[in-house]
Amino acid sequence: MKTQTTPKTVPLKKSNSLSKKSPAQESLVKTTAAASTAAEKSVTNSRPQAEEIAAQAYKIWQQQGCPEGREDQHWCQAEKEICRDGSLASSPLS
Repeated sequence: MKTQTTPKTVPLKKSNSLSKKSPAQESLVKTTAAASTAAEKSVTNSRPQAEEIAAQAYKIWQQQGCPEGREDQHWCQAEKEICRDGSLASSPLS
């Protein structure tokens, strides 16, 4: 009868070559981090903030004589105006 042996694990040695980065690698990491931060800002700024939309919708509501039951229309109109004017967004919502 054969007995099964458990494979032994060997600890890996840390290599200094893996932990040190070349100047080109460090530059790439910095560039990638900067691009990531810029992309995050672009995403967060691609749509107007709710506070800004609410303020604009309130102005529209007042300009139209404070009608009741048209909150959604005022909100959508405010959002479109903000996007069109480029207050925070670079492209209008569809």
